[in-house]
Amino acid sequence: MEASKKPAFFARWRSIRVMYLSMFFSSLGFTIVMASLWPFLLMVAGKGATPSLLGYVVAAFSLGQLIASPLIGFWSNRHGSKIPLLVTLTISVIGNFMYSYSNVIPSHDVRNAWFMIGSRFLVGIGAAITGVTRAYISGATSSSERTPAMANMSMAQALGFVLGPALALVFVPIGETGFQWKAIDLELNMYTGPGFLSGLLALINIICLVALFVDYRLPPPQLTESTQSHKSSVSADDSEALIQMGESKPPDKVGVISSIILFFVVMFVFTVFETIVSPLLMDEYAWTRKEATLYVGILFAVSGIQAVVVFLVVKPLARRFGEIFMLGTALCFMLAGFFVILPFGNKYPPIRAHLIDPSPTNSSFQAESFATNVPGMNITHYDSRGCSYDWCSSTPLIYFEQCLASTFLLGIGYPTSTVMIYTIYSKLLGASPQGFMMGLMASFGCLARVLGPIFVSSLYHHQGPRWMFVAVDSIVFVALILFIGTYRRMRTYN
Repeated sequence: MEASKKPAFFARWRSIRVMYLSMFFSSLGFTIVMASLWPFLLMVAGKGATPSLLGYVVAAFSLGQLIASPLIGFWSNRHGSKIPLLVTLTISVIGNFMYSYSNVIPSHDVRNAWFMIGSRFLVGIGAAITGVTRAYISGATSSSERTPAMANMSMAQALGFVLGPALALVFVPIGETGFQWKAIDLELNMYTGPGFLSGLLALINIICLVALFVDYRLPPPQLTESTQSHKSSVSADDSEALIQMGESKPPDKVGVISSIILFFVVMFVFTVFETIVSPLLMDEYAWTRKEATLYVGILFAVSGIQAVVVFLVVKPLARRFGEIFMLGTALCFMLAGFFVILPFGNKYPPIRAHLIDPSPTNSSFQAESFATNVPGMNITHYDSRGCSYDWCSSTPLIYFEQCLASTFLLGIGYPTSTVMIYTIYSKLLGASPQGFMMGLMASFGCLARVLGPIFVSSLYHHQGPRWMFVAVDSIVFVALILFIGTYRRMRTYN
């Protein structure tokens, strides 16, 4: 009997670790392109590139994930995890290669951007594996194993966030020209390289699944005579004891809905940085496309390293203070993170000097010459006055120290809140199959990442960073109020 249990034990944990690897590759493949997405769009779409268009490119990924996640989750509930994972990863390979071929289309206008949007949509379908991987771990772990396993899963995701931007930096020395293989119309440069690498990682993931993964689900614990005799003496609130006896209350609907709403908000507001950070810093500090790719990649990598440290610390802290307390603290950190980055003072971005003191010989302000000679300035954003943004002449500079402080605070709040919400949500759902419900949770996260990029990019384009950050901080504040009102229902674990 013991000999038969050991292979099952090792197969179960080997498969769980394959899920860690799948999450790692998925997050790495997502972040590896983020630092260069805006510069690549500028190259691909030319004068048609705007921050609003960038919002649609970023949202396309999440739209694909939104549509696919509940379907893939339902499929995995019915037929196991392996085949759905293989299918979605194959789609991810195709989408990533399409992305890297976006620059081959000769038009170099908005049509190229639509090709890029389509490729990111397919990559988003491939990213639907995240819900399946979490659902598999929920079913393959006991209640006592689940919190550390979920934390390990989130840490694998954070490691992907760390190494993605770091690997993207490897392609920066290749430059914008790079290498060409005309026989297959392949261009390998600092923008297409990350997409090709992401597709290759998805292929490696497929091989690992075929060779190492086994569908395994822990059977529900059986009631013994002793537990049956003591069942009536267990308090209705003693959820952990009920789990160990194989019994569970129906999930608290208020707690489940509150968890989903909070997850939606966290994912919604986080899209500010994954969407706007490159155009924001290019506009604020006059960085070139190459500089933005390099510096934003470094910023993301450092933030990812911080997230790994947070995940290492959050497990013992959650055991000591509880998931609910940690979630409330994380939301406070996010509120502070978006507050400290609000622009203030009398110093303005580099373009401001040209607006204040135009020379008599350049009163008409030759935008094309200016865009060529001033680093980072894209001609599509600047007219004869120097800047086509209405807020350019009235919004102060965001100091780089503010960006660092905001990134640090969000680097604590975001990873802590995600792992705590997933852990709370999983415990609320109890011992029933969680593929569909995890897919539903992922879908709401994806919906947030569809609406978020469009919302923040449009607000940034028309109102500027000040009102964009005010709006986002207000959303976090409302979420904090919701948490305070419902946290008691969120801790009624099954």
